[in-house]
Amino acid sequence: MKQVLLPEGVGFITSQPYADQHTQVEGLLQRAASPELSADMAVLVELPVLLERLRVVNEKYGAALLQAVSAPTRQDVRDEHARCQEVLAEVVALIFGHYALQPPERQEDRDFLLEPILRQDEAIRAGRRRRRGGQDTEPVTDPALPAPGDLAPAPGNDQDEPVESVA
Repeated sequence: MKQVLLPEGVGFITSQPYADQHTQVEGLLQRAASPELSADMAVLVELPVLLERLRVVNEKYGAALLQAVSAPTRQDVRDEHARCQEVLAEVVALIFGHYALQPPERQEDRDFLLEPILRQDEAIRAGRRRRRGGQDTEPVTDPALPAPGDLAPAPGNDQDEPVESVA
């Protein structure tokens, strides 16, 4: 009976796209209703109850699939990402603004609020580096400015202020 109902196993169904899962379960239910399996169904008393549950759930699943919105376009994702970045920047600004005039001992509270944001930012940065072969993905905000490695102390500068190297 297992070979008739699930010839390729359950994993075959669950690894399919959602709409295909629905179709595969419909096929399973049709095979289970075939007259050749009636003797097996009589022996496995609980199986008809479970199959009926599966039928009801699969109908609801099919209805939910019909109501599902289409997949977002790349531009939709970009627009939503930009909106989320704006909101995140506002949250960070609010945190910094709130703690700007607080005593130094409140810095721990500020850092506690910022820590999840910084951790997520680093995880995203690391993921991008992995996808892009280790390249740094930080945006260049002003290509006219020298890179940090291009800065050297000026000769005779007592204040150790960085200046552009002439080399």
